[in-house]
Amino acid sequence: MPKILDKLLLVALLLLAQGASASPAAVGVDLRAQLRALETALADPANDRLGNAALLRKAGLAVPPAAPTQVTPIRAEREVPAEDPVRIEVMDARLALAMMAQAFGPGDNDVILAAQSSVIASGPPMALVVRSGEAVPLDIDLFLDLYDLDGGVSASGVLDLRVPLVILPGAAVRLSEGQHLRLSRTHGAFVVNMGFLGVSGAGISVGGGASPTSPQFVPFVTTMGGGAVQVSDSVLTGLGFGLSPKFSGFSILGNGLTTPERDSVIRGSRFSDLVSLSIAGVSGVEIASNRIRRARGRALVLRGASGAVIRGNIFHDGIPNNAIRLTEGSARAAVRGNLVLGGRRSGIVVDDGSHAVDLSDNLVWHRDGGGIKVARADCAAVARNIVLDNRQKGIEVRTSRGTQLLGNRAVANSSAGIWVSAQGEDDVTYLENNVMAANGSGISTATAGVVYLAGNDFSHQFPRFLHGDIARQSRLIARDIKGATPMLVSAGGGQQAGRPPTPCAR
Repeated sequence: MPKILDKLLLVALLLLAQGASASPAAVGVDLRAQLRALETALADPANDRLGNAALLRKAGLAVPPAAPTQVTPIRAEREVPAEDPVRIEVMDARLALAMMAQAFGPGDNDVILAAQSSVIASGPPMALVVRSGEAVPLDIDLFLDLYDLDGGVSASGVLDLRVPLVILPGAAVRLSEGQHLRLSRTHGAFVVNMGFLGVSGAGISVGGGASPTSPQFVPFVTTMGGGAVQVSDSVLTGLGFGLSPKFSGFSILGNGLTTPERDSVIRGSRFSDLVSLSIAGVSGVEIASNRIRRARGRALVLRGASGAVIRGNIFHDGIPNNAIRLTEGSARAAVRGNLVLGGRRSGIVVDDGSHAVDLSDNLVWHRDGGGIKVARADCAAVARNIVLDNRQKGIEVRTSRGTQLLGNRAVANSSAGIWVSAQGEDDVTYLENNVMAANGSGISTATAGVVYLAGNDFSHQFPRFLHGDIARQSRLIARDIKGATPMLVSAGGGQQAGRPPTPCAR
């Protein structure tokens, strides 16, 4: 008799849920219209100079909470003493590549050298090297002329660079309002920064056709070896080639042997048609309020980086891979208030030994893949995110201890709103105050260990509350559709319980 009553109660509650599920607000109708308006605004060149917050307001969207706590200032003062003269020399470009290879391997160096060979009549390929002082485009133009090298500042004010540019420790290069650096693809130009590179209200782009001897080469900008970069209100287009982070477009790379004197900051800028914005082996980088469109790889990748702040960025207009990926032991990053619009694969990924990452107040919409994925990464806090209309899972947790999913909204994802799998037998995944609506299923599991449920709202998740190896516990949800009673649920059953302690110290 109790089993029959359970079934009757389940049917009654499911019918009530079915009636409630028609609410337009529950399935994000208004939000979809605003996101489409945002896409239209992003595509309009008249809005290029608008900041992200202004664009969101124009589309009727709420501006995400301003995270983090400490914001690194963009410095306007000189980065080297005023009395330091600008000293620029020439050196064999192969030495610059050798410096990179010592820390990051020689991969793809042959591609760069082949591009250089197409324009060299005799002798080694030459690079322009800033050894001291703070150089501006006119300084570089003067020394290009002094050394009888191609390129220079054109009548339109663009600095055409046809040789590699290397900034040594203690030296700086600054591009200011209205200035533009164009790197020649035909001639094999690139920038390696081991000192300081400042780009404020300026532009960096790729010029010229493909190198006849190395068509795969595309110019790049790499900061390494204790160098720092600060970019604000600037436009960077077309950079990067290959699979290596050092040549992927715009990169900040640490080698573990030197510590930068200041943190690198990229803020309020627009990136398009690059392979990736790559951060590896450095700490304290801030990537804030930027727009990244038409990336040719993963748009933003952090490898072995700690303490990064990634906030308020918009990823749109064709991202063929992850928009944001933290991997290879990245730790204690704050990923907050970012918008991912369209694209393929999972929008935001934390994996491969990364630890204590805070993913909060992000929105991932209409991906041809999943929304947010945490895999082989412990102690992630995934809070107040919206994952909407994604073709696969909304939020996925796999082989990750101590993961907390708090106050998220998973709406109209084709697969599970929340997926938990491949956990240890006694591992607890914490699901609290999340809303599931109109997904393929609300929560789905496969060897999920133990799932703690409290305050989760399934009011608009008819008929599939649970799926996978906890599907038999759907009656527990039907009895308490808004999760007023905290429970521990596993494949073997469910029971009322207090919140277990998390194994994580943040």
